[in-house]
Amino acid sequence: MQTVYILSGLPGCGKSTWARRKAKGDMNTAIVCRDDLRSMFKGEYVFDVAFEPAIVEMAQAVMDILLLRGFDVIIDETNLTKRCRTELIDHLHAWCKIAWGGYPHVPLLRIVCVQFPEDRSHVQRRIMEHRGYSPGKWIEVIEGMKKTREIVSMDEGFSEILTISDPNNG
Repeated sequence: MQTVYILSGLPGCGKSTWARRKAKGDMNTAIVCRDDLRSMFKGEYVFDVAFEPAIVEMAQAVMDILLLRGFDVIIDETNLTKRCRTELIDHLHAWCKIAWGGYPHVPLLRIVCVQFPEDRSHVQRRIMEHRGYSPGKWIEVIEGMKKTREIVSMDEGFSEILTISDPNNG
């Protein structure tokens, strides 16, 4: 059974580190990362609201193609709110119906949430990396994200929830 890993955590908490480590160790696993798509548009990371609808569509299309070709997929995004995670899960369920003829009673995908608790040292590193923002802007962005973050629940439709405290050893 194929697996989709939906990552959830603040910027700088180790999501991408974990994703790269997981994909590198498993030739059948691929990463879909909207930040990488954002970098494609401008040659460097820039969050531009004008591009976001295209970014979302591209990420979903890449995910769909990878699944159709039999790969496991890691969705490397913050996915801090239940709404974000539910939209992904709903998309995956709809994709299963289309791609495999729709057998809702048969689990066709294992959907795993991989959550990352806040780690001040990782967040501090992200602030210092800049990645398109000044340190002050990163602090503002991360503090705003902390306020919107919602606890992950099995009720959202996950097969499993993993918590990774150390992305280098998880």
